[in-house]
Amino acid sequence: MPKYRTQVMAELARELEFAPLAWRRQHIDRAEQLYWQLDADRNYPFDYITYRITGVRSDEGEGTTLVGEAIQRDLLTLVERISETINEPVDVYDPTPWDLRTICTRLGVTSKTISRYRRQGLFARRLIWPGGRKKLSFLPDSVERFKQVRTPRQQRAAEFSRIDEPTQHAIITRARRITSRVDVSPFRVASYLSGKYK
Repeated sequence: MPKYRTQVMAELARELEFAPLAWRRQHIDRAEQLYWQLDADRNYPFDYITYRITGVRSDEGEGTTLVGEAIQRDLLTLVERISETINEPVDVYDPTPWDLRTICTRLGVTSKTISRYRRQGLFARRLIWPGGRKKLSFLPDSVERFKQVRTPRQQRAAEFSRIDEPTQHAIITRARRITSRVDVSPFRVASYLSGKYK
């Protein structure tokens, strides 16, 4: 099971594990919704993240900010770990969630690809299946949301073409020059330069 990337999110998750069962279900539903509303390259106050997940304003972590990408990775972990503490049977969900074999068949991919998708925003929960076994499970709504976001990315990737070596050298040189003069993230530099070298 993946580990948390930030200490404050790990501490929040431990607190949520002691919430009443119905609240925990709400918390993981909210965490999943929040994931898609965050910008990976933007910083967010931790008290804002806590409020969006729990619905309660807190002074804990006040002044702490986290980058969106780290929050998103931790939200994926939080949903899976908290769902395991709820011990929900799969049949409480409608439509019925998919196990790993089913989602591989439905999407026409391997389990290795699903592992990669999970790091990219495909949420999984641990639910109890018939026979009492707890399995990694995927809500059809979560899969659909992931596909809707991922399709434009796939199209952009399909339009990608290789650049020649002199252009590649020019891009790298310019990126280094920008980052040496301005405090800016690699993502922003790449976004800027991609517009210049279309």
